[in-house]
Amino acid sequence: MKYRVLLVNPWITDFTAYDLWIKPIGLLYIASILKKWGVAEIHFIDCLDTNHPQIPEKYRRKKENGTSKFFSSEIEKPETLKDVPKKFKIFGKPIEIFEDELEKTGKIDAVFITSFMTYWYPGVQLAVEKIREKYGSVPIILGGIYPTLMPEHAKKESGADVIVEGEGENQIGKILNEVLAIKRDFENFENIDSYPYPDFSVISNRQSLPFLTSRGCPFRCTYCASSIVSGKFRERSVEKCIEELVYIKDNFGTKNIAFYDDALLINPEKRIKPLMRKIIENSFNFHFHTPNGLWIKEIDGEIAMLMKKCNFKTIRLSLEGTNSEFFRKTNSEHKTANLKETVSFFEKAGYRKSEIEVYILIGLPYQEFEEVSDSLNYAKECGVKVRFSYFSPIPKTIEWKNMVKEGLIKENSDPLLHNKILFPYLWSKITPEKLGLLKNIQREINSSLSSK
Repeated sequence: MKYRVLLVNPWITDFTAYDLWIKPIGLLYIASILKKWGVAEIHFIDCLDTNHPQIPEKYRRKKENGTSKFFSSEIEKPETLKDVPKKFKIFGKPIEIFEDELEKTGKIDAVFITSFMTYWYPGVQLAVEKIREKYGSVPIILGGIYPTLMPEHAKKESGADVIVEGEGENQIGKILNEVLAIKRDFENFENIDSYPYPDFSVISNRQSLPFLTSRGCPFRCTYCASSIVSGKFRERSVEKCIEELVYIKDNFGTKNIAFYDDALLINPEKRIKPLMRKIIENSFNFHFHTPNGLWIKEIDGEIAMLMKKCNFKTIRLSLEGTNSEFFRKTNSEHKTANLKETVSFFEKAGYRKSEIEVYILIGLPYQEFEEVSDSLNYAKECGVKVRFSYFSPIPKTIEWKNMVKEGLIKENSDPLLHNKILFPYLWSKITPEKLGLLKNIQREINSSLSSK
């Protein structure tokens, strides 16, 4: 017997959001496993898919690199955020389209919902509410980042019946046995190489797809939750990575591949260098993107040259900061190393400096205006563009625990207060006015490089 299972990627509720190659890769792995086991007929609704014909064309049209704006509508600002002078929105397809898709889906035996940021939980709540209106007491299983970091809040507030903490691939069998009373010994996956590929067939727009060569991160930066969400750092074999890229090339009209790795350049001689050599050997015609910052320390002339030959189009480096005290406090491995030398590697490989971007972290409680300004000036000296990476207080991280201890945030505070936009209003030494000045410097740097 095949059960009818609905997978849902919920809306984003926030002040800002942009589709930077966002895909629910965890949910796509679950879809693939369910199909492999042959126990479920899969139905998929992606609230962040703006391909629907009822959505204005400008939101359906993607940039050449596969990114785009989300369709959005202003909604009532939660009371918790009433003092923030910004409009609060829901990003993704209109609610009535979601309701219509539920109606067309028909009878469902179970629903699996994923989640991202903790402070996007109102989108999860809304999806659950609409599913309950249509399907009543159908079992709803919630996984992803939000319940992993805040399981008690998710149990109490999400409306889901089952909360999944951590990666779901080796929990899905037990869940099926419990919620659908399937009496079967499901396979346990020994490692990430044994997972089936994500089921990209359920996505309506495959112009860009996510790609993972590893999970987790071996480092323990105080502000990061990678090791909490993904567990122990694990790497896929180069052979399995190439097999997946061949599968994508042969089955989908995909142009853009976004690496989702948190630690793409770790062990470069074992993974990324041989992988790129194989990509070149296979003559893939993809454009590759690295939205998560790359570790500057591991970049050498060979990596830069291989990236150019492989057609890496988006290169973002994790500068984070330039202050030695910052690195000490955050236990960050993104030490400045030699950004100028790294940039020279990319130049020699054929990149323009203006094609290289660096992330600078901003918003930690102890950061001063001058510290961020110095980092901006260093990036300017190196001739690269700057993107701010806004600090968010993430539950279970060391920075979170320090902020709770210092009374800057409460242990049981509303997850809406984790929003990265809030730092100049609540806990940072960088006020909204000072943030405006830093943004002006950032714009000047980026503008001066745009024509180069």
